[in-house]
Amino acid sequence: MKQGGRSRSSLFLMEQIVVIAVFAFCAAVTVYIMAAAHQMSADAVDTRYALLMAENAAEVHKASAGSVSLVSGFLGGTLRTEVIHEPGSIPLYWNYALTIYFDAQWLPTSHDEAAFILELEQTESDDWLMFADISVRRVRDDEVLVQFTTAARHGGGRR
Repeated sequence: MKQGGRSRSSLFLMEQIVVIAVFAFCAAVTVYIMAAAHQMSADAVDTRYALLMAENAAEVHKASAGSVSLVSGFLGGTLRTEVIHEPGSIPLYWNYALTIYFDAQWLPTSHDEAAFILELEQTESDDWLMFADISVRRVRDDEVLVQFTTAARHGGGRR
């Protein structure tokens, strides 16, 4: 009779160990899913703010008739100018680029403290339109969050 009691208690202990192992596994899976959901939520917030800042830059570009220097004056940032020409000839056009640095709370900041970078680059123009590529990327993993091309109507050209 003693023998049967001992095997019953051993069986009960093994059953409890299995139940605890199943609960521990379920808890680990739940914690992993919650962490992944939190990261996805943070990425969605970053993408939403990136889109908002890129749309702001596109609207200012459009309102300024394609003048990147006016966009820089309104939004801030660093303006770069590059003259494109063939050697020994007059300049064909000027390539303008604007870089704006944002911290983790999407406030303008310096290059050293940047968590996000918005770049607006004037790509080409024709008689009526000035085209610009706008992109926002995260510095941490260099992932492009938003990227699109926009156009602004400028005052030059034929009527």
